[in-house]
Amino acid sequence: ISFSQSSGYASQLTVTQTGTWGQTTIWVRIPDTATAGAVSGNINHSSSQATDVNIAITGFVFPPPTNMPYADDFSSNQGWAFDTGWQIGSATAYSNTGPNRDEPGNDNSPTSDNMILGHNIGGDYPNNMSPVYATSPPINCASATNVQLRFYRWLGVSVGDYAKIQVTNNGTNWVDVYDSAGSAVNTPQAWGLVAYDLTATAAGYSVVQFRFQMGSSDSSVPNVGWCIDDLEVVDPGPPLEVREGGLAGTIITDNQPVGGLRDFGIVNTSTQASLTIGLMNNGVAPIDLSGFSVNSKTGANPGDFTLQLAGVPSSLAIGASCTFNIVFYRTTAGVSTATIQIPHNATGSGTSPFEINVKGEAVQPIPYIQVDMTTS
Repeated sequence: ISFSQSSGYASQLTVTQTGTWGQTTIWVRIPDTATAGAVSGNINHSSSQATDVNIAITGFVFPPPTNMPYADDFSSNQGWAFDTGWQIGSATAYSNTGPNRDEPGNDNSPTSDNMILGHNIGGDYPNNMSPVYATSPPINCASATNVQLRFYRWLGVSVGDYAKIQVTNNGTNWVDVYDSAGSAVNTPQAWGLVAYDLTATAAGYSVVQFRFQMGSSDSSVPNVGWCIDDLEVVDPGPPLEVREGGLAGTIITDNQPVGGLRDFGIVNTSTQASLTIGLMNNGVAPIDLSGFSVNSKTGANPGDFTLQLAGVPSSLAIGASCTFNIVFYRTTAGVSTATIQIPHNATGSGTSPFEINVKGEAVQPIPYIQVDMTTS
């Protein structure tokens, strides 16, 4: 039995035969010098006692794992592997009816490259299609406690067709993190931010990959499928992030003892002092803030602290943020304490309500004498 390599990429591979007649194992080794991308070639099996066999070899060489956080605006290919129909290309406007569907003519990025990841960009996916994948380059999540995939999407799927997102930490076992489950999906005619929690499969693993699946599809009217832009894999922290001093201020935790800016210090009586609190949704679902009101406070002196909530929505969208103010005001000298309570439904962000402890001290102004002299 002899094995030989034909022309093509296979000429850069090493083929080793082991075993005996009737059972043979062939090891194909790719050198460290191989560049990321698709590989293909042929191995020829010839024997005087059997019909010659030509074995086609296909695969994909991925780059080494990159560390978190990972970001991709698809201005270039960072090592994605594509099945038929998937590509990185320029956003291309497209529309059709029955059902109504469209694709964007512009990407979501603030840059001018206009590049996106998509399946059959500028058109529909075909009927009677088997599942095809766009597989990410490997990402090192070994040091991560939480792992979140977030990106902007423009997605259209018809009834009976499927779109999925899957993740693996070994390249073999793929776990669903999103499944359209044969239901219709028609996103609004705008890019929308979505996020998915990969923690259970990805956190603590050094080689993690995820993939977008288009199909299978049935024989009915198709749709536009996936358009993807501005993708990130990050350790987002708590789903509900609370900061004192505004959105760029210091992160505080649930029921943290009074300190920092939450201690208003010494303030003159009948004088207002204000503290801005920032809220950010780092999670994978909107956060319900509908229970947060001007009366969401308790403690010894809640009446000495006023909540200004004009900027707080009833539902904080994924990736969105807002601010509100806590105002300390006391007409008599003394120390006031209170706890501001923020009801929410974000798991992993402390208790609900999230509690902010505050303190302020009011003192009488130091008296002074003003003497005015005229020119006379």
